[in-house]
Amino acid sequence: MKTITKYVADDGCEFTNKEDAVTRDEILEEIKTIIEGLPQCKERNRNDFVNGHGYIQHTKTSILNARQKLLVLAKRCHEGIEEYSLISYGFGRYLDDNSSPLYSLYIRLVLCIDEKTWREYGQPYFTNHTHKVENICLNP
Repeated sequence: MKTITKYVADDGCEFTNKEDAVTRDEILEEIKTIIEGLPQCKERNRNDFVNGHGYIQHTKTSILNARQKLLVLAKRCHEGIEEYSLISYGFGRYLDDNSSPLYSLYIRLVLCIDEKTWREYGQPYFTNHTHKVENICLNP
C-alpha cells in the first residue's frame, strides 16, 4: 500500500504539494478582491442573465482598474504571458491553455464588456448583439 497526501485549494483543485495549494488560494483571494471592486449583482450567475436578460452597468474607470489588476496578477502568475496584451486572443488562450483561475475573470472583464457603454453582458456573444439583450439594468 502507498500513502498519498494531497492538498485541496478552495476552488477544489488538488495538489500533492502544500505550497502549490497555498499559492492557488492566494491567487483566488486576489481574484475575489478584484471582483469585489466591481458592482455586485445577484443575477450574474443566473441562466437568464447568461441568456440575455439584462446587463450590469460599470464605469470605464472601474473596468480599466480591474483589468490592470488582472494583468499584473497574470504576469506574476504566468511567466510566458508578458508577450500578450490584455485585449488579445493570445492572452485568453494562454490562460485557458494553462487552466488558470484567471480565465473566467478575463472573460468577464474583457470579452463580456461592451466598451462603448461599459455594460457587462452574460456572455461575449451579446457584446456584438446588444439588440438581442433585454434593456434592463440589473444593478440600478
